Amino acid sequence: MLPITLVSLVVTPLVTRRNLVRGPLIVAAVAIVAGACGLAALGAGAGAATTWVVAIGVAFGITMGAASSNQLALYAATRSDEIGTASGLLRTAGYFGSIGSSAMIGIVFHAGATAAALDHIALARAVAGCATLIITVADRTLHGTAVAAPA
Repeated sequence: MLPITLVSLVVTPLVTRRNLVRGPLIVAAVAIVAGACGLAALGAGAGAATTWVVAIGVAFGITMGAASSNQLALYAATRSDEIGTASGLLRTAGYFGSIGSSAMIGIVFHAGATAAALDHIALARAVAGCATLIITVADRTLHGTAVAAPA
């Protein structure tokens, strides 16, 4: 968890200070897929070398930091009188993701943490990352930076 936190602490200000949206979301999706591939390799016997585990943590830290641009996109796309509702919906979506991932972990690791179970988690993360990448690249309403939305 430490590499995820530290990398996220470095990446988040870089994204938010520059008011970036589209690029960081693409980077976040690619980093999810990279981290998932790292998990799959770990489950396939690449070994639990500390450097490999840290590298996977770095990939997921990039995802966490770069995905902070979701909030910038929300502010740019929402009228000022709707910002509270939109922010609440963004948090709710995050909670649904947390609940879903917790349920998935419970289902996949019900018999213990095995290499096969780790492969299932890696596959789910890779699918989610690829879907996110496709959706983000296809969304032409996303701008490079968070532009002010019309009132």
